[in-house]
Order: sequence, then structure tokens, then C-alpha cells
Amino acid sequence: MKLSKRSDEFVKNVRMYLFTSGKNEQEIVEVTGELEDHLAEPESRGKSVESITAGSPAEYMESLEKEMTNDYAAWLKYVPFIGLFIVAYSVMGSAINGAFEVNIIQLIGVPVVAIVSLIIYWALFRNMAKKEWTGKKSFFASFFAVTSVMLLFFVVALSSMFFIEPLYVASPKMNIVIAIICALIFVLGAIWLKQWIAIVIPILLFGPQIAFSFTSFNDEWKIIVSWIISMVLIYVMFAVHLLILKKKESKFAQRS
Repeated sequence: MKLSKRSDEFVKNVRMYLFTSGKNEQEIVEVTGELEDHLAEPESRGKSVESITAGSPAEYMESLEKEMTNDYAAWLKYVPFIGLFIVAYSVMGSAINGAFEVNIIQLIGVPVVAIVSLIIYWALFRNMAKKEWTGKKSFFASFFAVTSVMLLFFVVALSSMFFIEPLYVASPKMNIVIAIICALIFVLGAIWLKQWIAIVIPILLFGPQIAFSFTSFNDEWKIIVSWIISMVLIYVMFAVHLLILKKKESKFAQRS
């Protein structure tokens, strides 16, 4: 029996919550499969998710979490690639501008920001699942998280540019190699995550930088102006996405 939209979303939220809790993937698949069966029969008799979970879906998720064993080793296999994905964001801009360099601020700041970014996204997805945020609330929370991470990397980039001498400066050829490697990471990330946004955001973020690299502006202005344009484009993308979500929700409400 096909689940209702509400039950289907609940199962997806349970899956995400258990994943961010460090549970074994196979066990998550088994538990959510059993949950689908558990929801289907009562739903056919007109019962809601809330009645099935004793009125508290969040507490129901917590009870499942306590019953399952932790498997942090399996979960941590995702961390290196995610970290690599985040680092690619931090270095591609300078490589595109032909100004990739390494200094002490970057050596300290980039890993710190990468760790902070992982914590931000972990907290985002965990709360998104547990509190079952609506499309609108999830949208604004995701937007805030993405913007915060970008600002952190932007601060590190500006600080390293203005306040300290580099330890290594890449050659023009090496800048091209680094930019290509970063682009490949984004493509692989999109394939791995199965999310088109993993490619679209880098295009919106770094596309203006590529365009401004052909202008006669100095490096500081290229970074600042292109960053502002990128933020506007990303805001527009999020706004369009929000409108699409609203249309989908209104269509579903009309069908109901």
C-alpha cells in the first residue's frame, strides 16, 4: 500500500535523523522498512502519524535512536569526502583568479571553518528531521547555513590576502590544475549526493569570478564585486526554489 505524503515525509525524516545519529546504514534501511509497513495498515483505517506515534513523532525518533546500536566508524567514511568538498569551495575562487596561495591563516582557518561547517550542516539536518520542519522553514534554515559557511570562508580568504605573507604561491598552470580538480570534486559530489544543487551553487558562486577574471579590475575588487553578484544569484535561486515548493504544497492541498 502506498503511504500518504505525511507518512512518507515522516519515514524520510526518521531515516535522516537516524543517519545523523551515527546508526548503521543497513539497520536504518531495515527499521524504516518496518516503519513503512507499520504505518500503512493503521493509515488504511484513517489513523494519522501522530496517533500512531502517541502524539510525538520526535519522541518516537528518540526511542528508535536509543534502541539501535551506534556505528560511527561507518558514518565517518563520509567525513573525508565532505571535508574535501568544503575545502574545494575555499580554494577554487583563488585558483580561478590565478591567485592560489597558502599561508598560515589558511592552514589554520580552512580546517577550522571546515569543521565548523560540518557541525552546522549536521545540526541543520538533524533538527530538520527531528522537528519535521516545513518546506519554507527548511528553506530558510538551509539558506542561513549555506550563507554562514560562505561568509566564514570569505573572511578567511580576505584575512589571508591582506594581513600575512604567503608560504606558497601557485604558478599559472598550477592554478588551472587546482581549479579543474575542484570542479571534478563538485561533479563527483553531485553524483554522490544525487543533488543537482551541488553543481549549481558552485556555478553561481564562481561563475562571476570567472567572468571578472577577464576584466581590468584589481584583485580585491574582483573578489568583492563577484562575491556580491554570486550572493544575489544564490538568493534568487533559493527564492525560485521556495516558489516551486509553495506551488507544490498548494497543489497537494487542493488534491486533499
